Amino acid sequence: MGSRTHHQQYNTMKKITLIALSLITLLSACDKKEEKEARRLAQFEQIGGVNLSDENNELWGRLGQPDVNYKDVAFDLTAYPVPAMDKQNLLLVNKSDKDRTYQLKIVNAYFKGAPSNFPESQWARQVGFAGKTINIENLAGNAEEVVFAKDISVAAKAYGVIDLDVSQFKQGFYRIIIEVEGERKYWDNLWVFRK
Repeated sequence: MGSRTHHQQYNTMKKITLIALSLITLLSACDKKEEKEARRLAQFEQIGGVNLSDENNELWGRLGQPDVNYKDVAFDLTAYPVPAMDKQNLLLVNKSDKDRTYQLKIVNAYFKGAPSNFPESQWARQVGFAGKTINIENLAGNAEEVVFAKDISVAAKAYGVIDLDVSQFKQGFYRIIIEVEGERKYWDNLWVFRK
């Protein structure tokens, strides 16, 4: 009888050990998957939000906490409307005393902490979404993919305007980067939305 009880205890311990090892293996696989996804997302430009504006460049709100650097004493960048559906206007103002050439590029971005949907707003009503849920798609494409690039020359104390066709951009978030003489100087965030 004693050996049977000992044998039952041994089998129970063996089952518990196998279950514990299976759980550890499963949890380890989940951690590796989460780590892999975190590494993938870290390759994207990270943004904290977007300033929201209409086609007349009137600021009407923000989504998240925009982490932008789009103006100083020598330069001013304005991107509108945000969100953009088909057209994005970029206004570059050269406030310096000499002509400048700016290197513009737009890359895919990851909106860290993006809400899953957009709250009711004036913009939502204007584009026919009154009372409807607007789902937010975060990632537009591959990390470090430049979706648009162009050099823009702007005379001293003047401005340049780019009417950018974003109808072929995937829905999602982007970072607009302005470089001066190869150095990143200014950036703003863009949201492309599709009905």
